[in-house]
Amino acid sequence: MPRIQDETRDLQEKTHEFLRTLKDNFVDYTTAFNNMKNSTIGGVKIYGISNTATDFMLFRNGYKLLFSAIAPGRIVMSSKSKLQLFTQPRGSGLAPASEEYLEANVGPLEI
Repeated sequence: MPRIQDETRDLQEKTHEFLRTLKDNFVDYTTAFNNMKNSTIGGVKIYGISNTATDFMLFRNGYKLLFSAIAPGRIVMSSKSKLQLFTQPRGSGLAPASEEYLEANVGPLEI
């Protein structure tokens, strides 16, 4: 049992480390992009998600791209736009976001 807990803890730490590195890279690239634009309108903004360790969101012109660690070794990347809010069926609640998952596992290499 302790070995499984250690692997899960290590995978969780590596997941958070990967998201921090990814956010740092996005900060560098969005800063360069915003500086090249020479305009405050239409710039890319990065927001941290409250009550989470490393989740963050990119925002530009009504488009959102969220990165979130949902489990050890599992990251969801979901996008949403203002257009989705206006094209959803009436009474369906929130508009569905398109999502992609990045998964890491501890174990033998699988190809």
